[in-house]
Amino acid sequence: MMANWVYPIILMIFIAPYGHAYADVTACSSTNWVPYNWETKDSLEGGAIKLLQQFFRQQKINFEARKVGSWARCLKLVESGEIDIVIGAYKSNVRAAWGHYVSEPMGFDDIYIFIKQGSKIKYDTLDDLAQYRGGGVIGDIYGATFDNFKAKLPADKWSETTTYYNNIKKVLAQRIDYLPSASWNTKSMLFHMKNTKEIPINAELEQVGQPIQSNPLYFIVSKKSRKYAQFGEALSRFIKVKKEAGEIDTLLRTAFEDFKETHKGK
Repeated sequence: MMANWVYPIILMIFIAPYGHAYADVTACSSTNWVPYNWETKDSLEGGAIKLLQQFFRQQKINFEARKVGSWARCLKLVESGEIDIVIGAYKSNVRAAWGHYVSEPMGFDDIYIFIKQGSKIKYDTLDDLAQYRGGGVIGDIYGATFDNFKAKLPADKWSETTTYYNNIKKVLAQRIDYLPSASWNTKSMLFHMKNTKEIPINAELEQVGQPIQSNPLYFIVSKKSRKYAQFGEALSRFIKVKKEAGEIDTLLRTAFEDFKETHKGK
């Protein structure tokens, strides 16, 4: 007869890999924020994931990026301390109540003006855009300066639809002249639309001018997990060094190419 103490050990052997027992630090993210992060069938991938993997490897801390299925669930799990880190969040007072922001942003969600490639549109300032037809997404905000600008436009110079995909098609068909959109998201959507044959393979948008809004993206460490003191400041310094060396830009470009390669034909 097997001794009673053996059963818990056997149970631990079988359960541990599925219960994530070996990770000292865990992180989660939104399901699709290419190239920073995206979910596959079995894992989290992306440039922000690679950055954390590099850091924790250097720190000799066992790290795991966990797929949780939704952005809202990720935030709740980090708020409760069940997971340690949120990947890629805007700053807000609500989140600051339950999490420590790593002081150096991991990247920026830059919103630009996009036009059809080859369009003869002059754009240096927002006033230049007043003569053209713009399009946005219902309920979206683009930063106070642009939001104030579009609020003053007449109905024939600004329209809104339900998705960015619709506006990309409208720009390409020249039914509108420009759209404001996040840079990496726009590249990801163009890839998806070409991949699914919604638009021609040679259809392109052109990013013009300076960002109309630049939103820093941060790692947030749960206050309940109490691990910020262990690595928070070191992670901030690590990000700063990687930025100055241009390595984060390289990580993101490589991650985007990896995303495209693994999603061809899907």
